[in-house]
Amino acid sequence: ALGNAIVWDDARTAGIAASLATGERGADRFREDTGLPLAGYFSGTKLKWLVEHRAEVGAALRGAGRGDVRIGTVDAYLVWKLSAGGVFATD
Repeated sequence: ALGNAIVWDDARTAGIAASLATGERGADRFREDTGLPLAGYFSGTKLKWLVEHRAEVGAALRGAGRGDVRIGTVDAYLVWKLSAGGVFATD
């Protein structure tokens, strides 16, 4: 593991979400694709925060491509662990 999980209501990613919610559509920028307004609880904002604030995460992602880095939610982690690393599944 590269670090601890960031839970859904972690406020550290609110600034990233706000910076993405610019323009005509604002917080609805991704609603058509996700069904939800843009907010800090999205995994993408958390990953961006980790890359910007945890050097080991950014370094691992830059070295990715060999199948050694997987990013997912808690359910994806549980599937991975319960399958002894045989299955990685995420939505």
